[in-house]
Amino acid sequence: MSDIETKNIIFLDRDGTICVDGGAFQSHDYGSYDNLINNVILVEGVEKSLKRLKEKGFLIIVISNQAGVAKGKMTESDVHRFNEKLNEKLDNLIDGFYYCIHHDTGEESDGRILYGDKIIKELIVDCDCRKPKIGMFKQAEDDLRNGKIQTIDEKFLNSTIIYDKSRNIYKKSINKILINKNKSYMIGDKLIDTMAGINYGVKSFLVLTGEGKAEYEKSKSINNKVYDKCFEDINGASNYILEELV
Repeated sequence: MSDIETKNIIFLDRDGTICVDGGAFQSHDYGSYDNLINNVILVEGVEKSLKRLKEKGFLIIVISNQAGVAKGKMTESDVHRFNEKLNEKLDNLIDGFYYCIHHDTGEESDGRILYGDKIIKELIVDCDCRKPKIGMFKQAEDDLRNGKIQTIDEKFLNSTIIYDKSRNIYKKSINKILINKNKSYMIGDKLIDTMAGINYGVKSFLVLTGEGKAEYEKSKSINNKVYDKCFEDINGASNYILEELV
């Protein structure tokens, strides 16, 4: 085990946490994502926050539900193209991207099914990866232990792949890493994000950007612990994390 480095990890939700959601993948206008992908908007101050965390040795990994693929609202190529533009805007500060393309029902939050003819039936499953479950965390943990990390796969960038049935997504070779859960964190704007972090065993912070304010109000009626701390945005969360390191 001497060739394995122990590292602290920042796990991040994507939409509403590090970039403005703005309905980017909730639009009711099928096929409208090219403009959104080409106009990614960062949450204010996120680049500075991530730079400070990277300077302190944190690895930064995005963990995101992208059920729009299962629902027929977007393609897996769209997910990679968006991630590429996002990381370009962040000066490639994000080390890895893990995402879930499943959904348990195919329905919107209001019960509607928008694109019944485009739904991918084999992706409508109760999977182990969709947050608040911890499958994506475990996948990242296993990859890091084996000297790999999932990143943007170029095969998706210049083609329209609805979804890769092989699930053979490109993984970059890196030094072998063990996750130090005691000094790792999950940050997100939804309770499913923070609950996933808690389920995985890391400290979990809710931020009030994106859907965070509504989620904070929802949390008041939940008896179980659903987050460790709440901050206005990722800047507040990163400040707290850096202070904890001192």
